[in-house]
Amino acid sequence: MANQVTDNRTDIADGTVANPGGSGLWEDISGTALAVDTEITYLAGGSIGLYATTTRDGIFWNAEATGLFSSGDTAYLLFNCGVVGLLDTKALGGVTIRVTGATATDWAEVEIAGSDFYPTAFDGGWVQFVVDIDTLLASPDNTNGTAPTVGNIQRFGVTVITATVMPRMADNTWAGGFRILAANTPAIIIEGRDSGTSDWTWAAVRDVPAVVNSAVIKGGPGGSFVLRGPIQFFIDDASTHAFNDTNVSLLWDDQEFIDPDFYGFTQLGAATGTSNLTAGVKTGTGDDATGAQGWIITAAAAGQRWFLDVDIANIDSSNWYGCTFQHGADFQLDNSTASVISSLFIDCTSARVDNAGDFLRNKIINANTADGVAFITVDDMTDIVFCEFEFSDGHAVEMTTTLVTPQTSKGNKFTSYLGTPGSNLVSSSGSNDAAVYNNAGGAITLNITDLGDTPSVRNGASATTTVNNTKTLTVQVDDPNGDPVSGARVRIQTDPAGTLVSQGSTNGSGTYTDTGYNFGGNQDVLTKVRLKGFKNFRTGGTITTNGLTVNARFELDKIVDLP
Repeated sequence: MANQVTDNRTDIADGTVANPGGSGLWEDISGTALAVDTEITYLAGGSIGLYATTTRDGIFWNAEATGLFSSGDTAYLLFNCGVVGLLDTKALGGVTIRVTGATATDWAEVEIAGSDFYPTAFDGGWVQFVVDIDTLLASPDNTNGTAPTVGNIQRFGVTVITATVMPRMADNTWAGGFRILAANTPAIIIEGRDSGTSDWTWAAVRDVPAVVNSAVIKGGPGGSFVLRGPIQFFIDDASTHAFNDTNVSLLWDDQEFIDPDFYGFTQLGAATGTSNLTAGVKTGTGDDATGAQGWIITAAAAGQRWFLDVDIANIDSSNWYGCTFQHGADFQLDNSTASVISSLFIDCTSARVDNAGDFLRNKIINANTADGVAFITVDDMTDIVFCEFEFSDGHAVEMTTTLVTPQTSKGNKFTSYLGTPGSNLVSSSGSNDAAVYNNAGGAITLNITDLGDTPSVRNGASATTTVNNTKTLTVQVDDPNGDPVSGARVRIQTDPAGTLVSQGSTNGSGTYTDTGYNFGGNQDVLTKVRLKGFKNFRTGGTITTNGLTVNARFELDKIVDLP
């Protein structure tokens, strides 16, 4: 049984050996071999030291042959600087990440830090630079000679220059190790259970020696966890895999030169084993369930977004209860074993929830959507229950499949989306900002239940949408003694336009009821009641999501004899 946490990156050089022999060596910018400094070290055994001055120098791993990287690779470099305040500024290249070809003077680099901008240090001043090689080569800050392509890189490293001459000639910058993560692979893989007996938690994962050495998962401010690479929960084998934690904050490190699809979580299923992940606590069952004590997962507002992918076969459960997802990218939740309850999506891009086990009581705020683009894509609106959507741009939900039976929007709320609720907005100015987009290419009937809002609708090509949100209108008519009056004539009309909404007569219990009013939004109305022998009764009111209830008390009319 596998019960371990694995650093999935390739360890190119850990900094404890300057020249392993035959597989590359550490050298400075001119090609002179560098030595191990045993005084300042990230891993036991040493690091590669450099004396930085006002003349640019650097610490490079020379693979001694081209082909160090493949397209999509991400480089990790542990770095320490004891003279941050004396560096040149970032824009002047205080610290750069540089790659070279076979000739050291053919290079490209990005400016990554300086005296005016430097990453938050951990463990005695160490930081970890994470750089996507394709991103570096596509938009370098500086180049020299013939800049290398991804296939002919031979050296990778860091260059440093100070703005002030150092007071003592000793190492003041260090490299603690260099690793490469292949394209589309996780940096950390979590397998099995903690020691085979307990579900994994973030604290337990952080303390695994391989993770401590990796610096991919580190303790952050306020007891949070800082993540510097994609995380994979579990593998597909016969083991029991389980992760269960509450009340944690996870912060994706704000790295400037990573790929937009780099950060994220993936949960794998186990065909012959089990795969169970739970974030938070669930209370109650069915549509009455609520979630709490979940994970707060966030990235810097201007940083790269992160993804969540749990729509993979053989997952036994993927539970996200009472979580906060902030500055996220795409959420693949279309799995009957995925359950997202009472969670908050802030500034996230999209979610697929077809046939999800639960997408219940969630709130979507400031979605990262554009005109005509929906946050949620779903084949059946019934999969979304008691959720709230606040308009930012585009649509709340895109429906993609026509069904013979009506779809149900149970208790869902839509705030500030444009257009007339329930209408076809293809030609209207607000069509790209309607709450619901029928892009199924056919007819959809959408029934609103449980006090849900009637959404405005945009119909795509060949699509039609019928929205039913029936409410009950009730008028109870009594005489001056409080006894019910039958046969009283009731008219309910819009106010002030006077357009008929509903009309009829009271029954033997003095009640007029209309159970078929199709609610499209709050409607002011005037209710009139009349019967010979009584003064006409009239009152204003509003039909709301709760319908309309009017209590009419007649007064005797002794003057006018109505026909």
